[in-house]
Amino acid sequence: MFLCVLLLLPALARTGAAGSPQGDRVLATVNRQIFTLRDMDFWILDYRLNEPQAGGIPDEMLRAELLGDVVDDYLLRSWAELEFDREIPPEVVESRYRAAMERYQRLAGGSARLAALLRELDIDSHLFRRWVREQARGSLIVREAVTSYVMAGGQTPFDGSVAEAHRLRLAHLLIRANLSRETERDRAMETALRIRRDIAAGLPFSEAARLYSDDQGTRQLGGELGWFEEGDINPALWEAARSVKHRTTTPPVETGSGYHLVIVLDYETPEQREYLRRVRRFEARRIAELRRTNEIRMAEGYSLHPIPQEFLDGEPGFWDFIDIEQAGAGEPAMHAEE
Repeated sequence: MFLCVLLLLPALARTGAAGSPQGDRVLATVNRQIFTLRDMDFWILDYRLNEPQAGGIPDEMLRAELLGDVVDDYLLRSWAELEFDREIPPEVVESRYRAAMERYQRLAGGSARLAALLRELDIDSHLFRRWVREQARGSLIVREAVTSYVMAGGQTPFDGSVAEAHRLRLAHLLIRANLSRETERDRAMETALRIRRDIAAGLPFSEAARLYSDDQGTRQLGGELGWFEEGDINPALWEAARSVKHRTTTPPVETGSGYHLVIVLDYETPEQREYLRRVRRFEARRIAELRRTNEIRMAEGYSLHPIPQEFLDGEPGFWDFIDIEQAGAGEPAMHAEE
């Protein structure tokens, strides 16, 4: 149950299996919405790209694991569509769509590899792109609908700076060098500065990392390192990252390995963590209500996931004392994507 909702495109995933009795097997229904075996292909592909360690898990096991999330996402999206009565600006949808496609291509190992993977799985590339675009639009609609309920006091979860964050999601590019040798040090610094200028001129950081980074472990991931708190990473990299704006490349940072260029992909302030806690709690309660008020049928061997009790119980908070419909009565703000 997350803001990133997965929009359904029923019976469109596979082109070669159209009309196949096996592909048309119904796995779940929500009111009149039908989810078939074929509908799950996009979700399985998404999961395998994001979780490479799942490569050995059979498709049937993944369907059983993912179907409950797909149904919950559909319930939340359907509610949000009614709640949010304005159109998302096309340029905002397009920005998120492009970012999503770039991520899929990066995870697959490049655009050519993603295209080959779609062919291997017999998934129509045009339908996949349509699904990604609708997924992008759906995630924005859910975010706007949910945000209208959980923002307080004029503060938004998008306030706050990198310098105030207690968690950072980082990527880096390494120019490896023996810095005890002056000529090698100068060469590495010059190379790092040249790459930084190229990035400032428009070269995507992820592409620069794939082209130039000497860190083989992160190179094909566009330099992505993951999430860190202070103390989890070299102090020089942490301080450099906190000194620049979101998605701005740092000057070269010296460590024992050479010179690094670092970029903050995402960050979390204490206020954002509290916001996300409220979001998860709100979504859990909303989905629990939607499950009760919609007719849901799951095929044998498939089930909805239990909603974590921690999101349903707990001490009453500020938002528990406000009528939920009144809390969301204001027009939600549209925040442009970075």
